Amino acid sequence: MKKIIPLALLVCWMVAVVAQPVAAQEEKKKKKKQRGQNSSAKRLVASLKAAELTDEQMAGVKKIAAEHGKAIAELNKKAALTAEQKTARTEATKKANADGVKGKERRDLIAKMMKLSDAQTEAMAELKKKQGEMRKAVMELLTDEQKSKLGKKRNKKEN
Repeated sequence: MKKIIPLALLVCWMVAVVAQPVAAQEEKKKKKKQRGQNSSAKRLVASLKAAELTDEQMAGVKKIAAEHGKAIAELNKKAALTAEQKTARTEATKKANADGVKGKERRDLIAKMMKLSDAQTEAMAELKKKQGEMRKAVMELLTDEQKSKLGKKRNKKEN
């Protein structure tokens, strides 16, 4: 009996030591997945800070973000951009900014450097449309004064 208790404690300790890193890894995966799902919604909420939203408006924005967030996450999955394509997009954006390229020419440059497949191009177009719908719904919640504050912020960013 005296030998069984220390042996049982040793086994329990070993299980705990092995299980802890596995549980931590699962938690990291879960957080990463959650972060990716609502990233465009979170960016939208962050961009609205200059508008000084009321609590009621912020609740409306969060509701809209929740409604559109899942669809946007699914479209991101559908687009299935590789790490190389994401890097190419970042580099193309930096190049376009440095060269002062804007509008359609900018979009074409970025798309060309990303080397998207037809399916990815279609998914990205759907994604852009869905993000635009979310942005439009949020803008409908804002007063004219709040919209002008956002406009001033964007103008400062561009200059």
